Amino acid sequence: MLDSDKPPQDIHRTGLVVESDPLKASTLVQLLQEAGLSSVESSSSIEESAHLLTDEGLRIVMVGDGANQERAFEDFPLLLRNFSVFLATEKPYEGHCPVGFDGPIHIDGPLTETWNNSLGVVRRALRERDALAGMLAQEVHLRSIVDSTNDVVFTLDDKQRHTGI
Repeated sequence: MLDSDKPPQDIHRTGLVVESDPLKASTLVQLLQEAGLSSVESSSSIEESAHLLTDEGLRIVMVGDGANQERAFEDFPLLLRNFSVFLATEKPYEGHCPVGFDGPIHIDGPLTETWNNSLGVVRRALRERDALAGMLAQEVHLRSIVDSTNDVVFTLDDKQRHTGI
């Protein structure tokens, strides 16, 4: 594995597994830990874990239980846009993923080709969410600088046209 496949370890990243079957939940927790998350929470229902959906460090949510899949987006549609949400399946998923999910993750246990493929998908999603979190933090910082100045601040494009003020 290339070092670029591994997410940076200095960022606080949390994962959430929503699964009522304890054996499947522990497998999903293991997958997220192996992907490089600093902590992984597990819950048997989306309602039980609702408070975790506001954690700024949350990067990935794995939902395995059918009832939780439907409830996740019915009850929390706005919260679930801030991180990647995957449908965890034990068999290859042939249907359409529920709206709002980033995609299916097929898990069949560690040390298999399927496991490694799923691990790659999760790591890519982590890199994307870490990059997005970094850009959002930078935007907040720059906005605070601009908001605190008494001078007029504007932006120009490469043809010297005003693009913002």
